[in-house]
Amino acid sequence: HYYFSALNIYKNAHDTDGIGRSLSNLGIIYMERGNLTKALERYLEASKIKEKQQDKFFLSGIVTNIGQIYSKQKNYSQALVYYSKAKKINMHLKDKVGIANSYSNIGSCYYNMGNFDSSLVNHLAASEYYEETKNKHGLAYAYNSIGEIYTKKEKRTDALIQFEKALLIRKEIGERKGELITLYNIADIYRSNQNYNQAITYFNQSLAIAEEIHSTYSISEINYELSSTYEILKDYSKSLIYYKQHIKYKDSIFNKESNDKLLTLETQYETEKKEKEI
Repeated sequence: HYYFSALNIYKNAHDTDGIGRSLSNLGIIYMERGNLTKALERYLEASKIKEKQQDKFFLSGIVTNIGQIYSKQKNYSQALVYYSKAKKINMHLKDKVGIANSYSNIGSCYYNMGNFDSSLVNHLAASEYYEETKNKHGLAYAYNSIGEIYTKKEKRTDALIQFEKALLIRKEIGERKGELITLYNIADIYRSNQNYNQAITYFNQSLAIAEEIHSTYSISEINYELSSTYEILKDYSKSLIYYKQHIKYKDSIFNKESNDKLLTLETQYETEKKEKEI
């Protein structure tokens, strides 16, 4: 409610800068609540104001968020337009972390479009900027992304090298969710290489972190992969144990999603009702 009131105050005062910032904040709120259409409307309004003001630093964040909305909607070609715009602004600002993030976003877009060569070029560029700025979170993400590209290209040895580099950093900085993802990716490589015992070891390490951080979705998925791996080994009793765990957690996700959806709809209704009052 604060941002709606702030927007009203800034409009009455004809404070263009305040209006732009309030619209951007409303975009963030709508995005967090899953109302992507409303978020996009607010961000586009804010971007027009910030473009007129030549506020490039603020504009970079807005156009990146617009790109993220299009990515969430799987409209990757439109997301690329905005991520490229953000990169151009960040280049102008000489914001190296911003440039790295832009390359990373563009790389992820190309990956989702199945253009792995373009994705690789952009993630490699991102890794160079992250390395230069000593951004360990970004660098670990870049290495993991490059590993995923090599996996798609069936360059499993190259992929494993990248995943090991990502894992080392993620352990060092205590990035548990990232560590979980990289361990899972390493397990997948070993299974593809028919090294099933190593695959099980890494899946189990990944599962331990998933349980530690209470990631229900990951627990469900990793149990499924363990079940599948034991099935390949014809160890059907263990395969069944893990499959039952997979189903148990999958059901709990469905129940949580149903409750979350109801809560989101109620929140959206209240938010839109408040907006109409302005």
